[in-house]
Parts: sequence; structure tokens; C-alpha cells
Amino acid sequence: TVVAWGSNLSGECNVPTGLSALRISAGQYHSLAVRRDGTVAAWGGNGYGQCNVPAGLTGVLEVAAGERHSVAIVADAHCVLDQTEIFSGDSATGTVKLATPAGPGGTVVSLVSDDAYVTVPASVTVPAGATSATFPVYSDIFLGGERQGDRSVRAEDQIERGCGAP
Repeated sequence: TVVAWGSNLSGECNVPTGLSALRISAGQYHSLAVRRDGTVAAWGGNGYGQCNVPAGLTGVLEVAAGERHSVAIVADAHCVLDQTEIFSGDSATGTVKLATPAGPGGTVVSLVSDDAYVTVPASVTVPAGATSATFPVYSDIFLGGERQGDRSVRAEDQIERGCGAP
């Protein structure tokens, strides 16, 4: 949950109702938040377009609010899981989503689990021309929590382009 206080001349403290965020940034007259799904919420003064989040912007890792502008770091790939809970011995399906289609030969994305009890393959290959690929997720113990796979499984920063890729 995001809470804001102080000068509110341009609505920069009027946090959208129900906003849950992983990261936030405050500019002079506007505020930004990265939602759990990798999208961005922006509110407050918008005299220079700093709150006009680009359509389709996803996979955001970090945001920064300047005086009259906003910037974001976008992942080349991000992961989501298909179910809320995984029980002992059960499995789930994860999906790697790329920001752009994989080139010729596909794109290999290295995977890592931030949870010692969640097992994922070392990598998954997104086929040429595709923007996503699935992979199995296993657990030996009960895991509860929110439907946010990127909290347990993430694509590594290193993405290897397949043979023939630019």
C-alpha cells in the first residue's frame, strides 16, 4: 500500500485508491509507482506529460520522477506464474514474456528462483518470432502468497540471443 503526505498542490499526494506497489518515486509535482504486474501508475501534476504513461508499457523494474519528466527501466523479459499457491509435490506453469519478439534462432532467457523451495529450469527458449514461452515450476513444500510469480521467479538480467539473432 502506498501512503503520501505533505504539499499536495498538484495532487501528487492523491494516491490512487487500492494501489499496491513494489517501487515508488516522487517528483516535484507528480508521483509514480511500479505495480506488482510491472505496469506503472502516475498521478499529480501533468503539465509536461510526465504522468502520461506510454500505452502498453509493461515489465517495468524501476521508475524515477523528475521535476517535469518520468523515466522507467524496463526488463527485456519478466516472469509470471499461473496459480496463487503451490502445494508440496505440485507444480505450476510459469511464463516468460519478452518486450519484443525473439529473433531468428529464438531467445534464451536464464531463470532463477528467489525462493530456495521453488525449482525452475536454468533457462527457457522463446521461439523465433514469439514473445513468450512457458516453463514448469515445482515446490517440495507449501507456498502461500499472492499471485505474483516475479516475487519467486525472475528472469536474469542476462538474455542470450539465439543463433542468427541480431
